Amino acid sequence: MKSTLWKAVAGTGLLGVGSLYFAPDALAATYTGTTVPNAYGGSVQVQITTDATGRITSIATPVQPTGQNAIYASRAIPTLVSEALAAQSANIQGVSGASAISQAWKTSLASAI
Repeated sequence: MKSTLWKAVAGTGLLGVGSLYFAPDALAATYTGTTVPNAYGGSVQVQITTDATGRITSIATPVQPTGQNAIYASRAIPTLVSEALAAQSANIQGVSGASAISQAWKTSLASAI
């Protein structure tokens, strides 16, 4: 379970102008999943960004397969990202024709979550 981040914020509260109070961090938090080897070569790593409530707001794939697998990854990853953002979970369907990349991607995503 991820904890709520708190930050000091300057404001005008009971203590007057310039006083500090602590509020949940409105800034995004980033979590990086493990690098998972792809069964057909290369590796995949997923990185998520969450808002202060823990909702996943964006997903990146900083490590992607290269060579022949790059073609499959370039087709599969946008679909995987879209499904994961909608589900807010790694419990999503894989992409047909890119099952090895899909499985590695979902494994990395699950470790980031």
